[in-house]
Amino acid sequence: MKRMKKTKRRFRKHRNKGYGRLTGILLLLILVTGGMTADMVRAEGETDVMSDIQQESSEENEEKTEEKEEKTEEQGESGDKDEEKTEEPPPQKYVMPAVHCPEVPAGRSWYSAPPVITITHYDKHAVTKYTATNAENERKEDILKIEPAESAEANENVEEGKEAVKAGSGLSDGETVSAVLEKEFWKEGENTLTVRMESVEGEELYRKDITISVDLSNPDQLSLEYSRPLKEGILYSASEFTVHAEAADTISGVEKIVYHLDEGREGVIEGETGLIHIPAGYAGMIEAYAVDRSGRKGETVESAYIICEDQSPEIRLDAPDGLEAWYRDKVTAEVHVEEKQSSGGAASGIGMITCYIDKKIVMQETYEAPEAVYDKTFQLTVSPDSQKGISEIAVHVTDRAGNRAVKYGQIHFDSEVPSLTMEGVYDTLISSGEVKAVFKVEDSWLSDASLYVRYTDVQGNSSDLINLDMNEWNKKENGISIEEIFEKDGKYECRVVAEDKAKNRVEKNIGFVIDSASPVIHYVDQMEGLTIPYFQWNYRSEDMIRDYSEYSYQISLNGKPYLPGSRITDEGVSLLAVRAVDAAGNQSLAEAVFEIDHTPPAIIWGDEMNEKIYRDCVTMSVWVDGAGERLRKAMVNGKSCRLSADSRIFQYDIEEPGIYHVQISAEDLAGNRSREEVIFTVKRRQSFVQNLVNPVIETVEKYTGRQTDPSVRGSEAENERNFPVCAAAAILAAVCLVPAGYYIVKKNKWENRVSEEKDP
Repeated sequence: MKRMKKTKRRFRKHRNKGYGRLTGILLLLILVTGGMTADMVRAEGETDVMSDIQQESSEENEEKTEEKEEKTEEQGESGDKDEEKTEEPPPQKYVMPAVHCPEVPAGRSWYSAPPVITITHYDKHAVTKYTATNAENERKEDILKIEPAESAEANENVEEGKEAVKAGSGLSDGETVSAVLEKEFWKEGENTLTVRMESVEGEELYRKDITISVDLSNPDQLSLEYSRPLKEGILYSASEFTVHAEAADTISGVEKIVYHLDEGREGVIEGETGLIHIPAGYAGMIEAYAVDRSGRKGETVESAYIICEDQSPEIRLDAPDGLEAWYRDKVTAEVHVEEKQSSGGAASGIGMITCYIDKKIVMQETYEAPEAVYDKTFQLTVSPDSQKGISEIAVHVTDRAGNRAVKYGQIHFDSEVPSLTMEGVYDTLISSGEVKAVFKVEDSWLSDASLYVRYTDVQGNSSDLINLDMNEWNKKENGISIEEIFEKDGKYECRVVAEDKAKNRVEKNIGFVIDSASPVIHYVDQMEGLTIPYFQWNYRSEDMIRDYSEYSYQISLNGKPYLPGSRITDEGVSLLAVRAVDAAGNQSLAEAVFEIDHTPPAIIWGDEMNEKIYRDCVTMSVWVDGAGERLRKAMVNGKSCRLSADSRIFQYDIEEPGIYHVQISAEDLAGNRSREEVIFTVKRRQSFVQNLVNPVIETVEKYTGRQTDPSVRGSEAENERNFPVCAAAAILAAVCLVPAGYYIVKKNKWENRVSEEKDP
């Protein structure tokens, strides 16, 4: 029995000890769960702060507009007043009347609109009489006198009138009487007005006669008369001439004729008739109108189209070896006719070409409107004349304006005549450097030879450069020769003449030009090394290229012809080349390499950071790697970070926990810009309990579908946050209690079995 009691006491002791252990485990579990709950609540609070910062960073700052104060300017009203001519009364005992009549505009003698005339009478001791007669013989007359004042009101008016009277004028009381002749009374033509002042006794004290000439009609249409007939509706002339202009005006007469020529030239003919001078080289029309003595303009008249050309056509004759060479058989000569513009830029066109060989017409062509011909080239076949051995060619050309030109040439058919050659130079040659010319005359019986060169510099000054006779040439086995070197820029006119003892004579004339200056090309070098969003070349040729002679040019982009003004947007490196060639063959080349780039720079992040959460700290790296690209601006939570002018990379170490809003801007050399922004979170390092609890919370949120929404606030958000926390705490408590309970029950069973074995 005692052993049994002892065993029961031992059992109760072990049971109480197990209950104590269970109670300790429960207390430990409660402490752990409380700490976990506090950590979770703190984490949810941080999530609330992140939500608030995200909402604030997403709002854009509104741009403030500056108010502009509008200033109003007061404009004073000014009224145009007609200048009036007032008759000043001479100092005497009577005050003479005043006749106010507006001046004729611009000092003319006729009015273009009827005037308003006012007659004012001042003196009460006299009367003023006026008589007006208009151009239609309508008459208007009246007498102006001052009646004595009979009332207080009249006396008051008299007192006010005295203030306007000059001292010593003879007007004692300031009373006036006026008459107005309205403009409707005056008619077109000559109107008359007579104003007289008489004393009470009838003595004439003042008299003024005025003629008012009014012209309300424009001049008649102007007429233009030409001194030569029109051809195909065009007035041609080979020299300066005049056009007779005449106008008429039945009222006031013609004051002048105003005419305008093209290119802003104008002139004035005084009177109703005169001559308009048309200078040589003029091409255009005449616009003319008449102006009468009142200033009225007539209708503008246009003349026929005028071409006044004083430049004769140019004729060139050529043969295989020159016109002065000797030939054994028939020769094909080439004739070129060109109608050049005159000094003023006019050209009428070729009218007729007639060719003669040995005074016989072999070709004749006439060119009529409407198609104008300005140059013509054809060939003539010349056969030898057995009687003379020389065939003569004559070309007669007349242009439409009447200018004439004649060109003669000879073809020699005698093999014994001297032979004349020129090496290194030819007619119409334009050289870019020095010219080495060798003149040769070959004939066994040469009797005479000469070389003459006339030089004209680039300023137009002419002088004799070379004049050599046969004795100054270099003799050789079968003739003579001479060598000349021409270096200066300018025009050279050379003539070589040779003659043999049989009087067979040969002569050759050539002209050539030396131009060693290359064209100057501007603006291309400014494009070198640029980076631009697009390319567009808008320079005019006269601004881009400078050369005193004529030139041609070509613009190419990347080896292909480029049309000025075209807009090129293809990205990449491009080569612009401008090549110019003048008439002498001098060339200039200007090149520039540039780049077209209209793609914004790419901002590269070292890590995809947007909406990410980092623990403890993070290093942010951002950069650009394109040529010429740079980081322009970096802002972290609204604060600008310092960047160098050519910064290409930006690194930022973040250790403080919080929500970070980062904005990065980049720019390249072409001005293209890009902008990116990210938002991420940095949290504190978590404790052991947080690392243990967080996976459980995430599992609860996943399977319950009740995840925390940072955008929700208030009690509803609190419930949303507390539910996963409480559920996680309950699960963790259950996980801890099950092993503890199992352990206690298992141990109690073991103790009971032991006690039973010891005390059967």
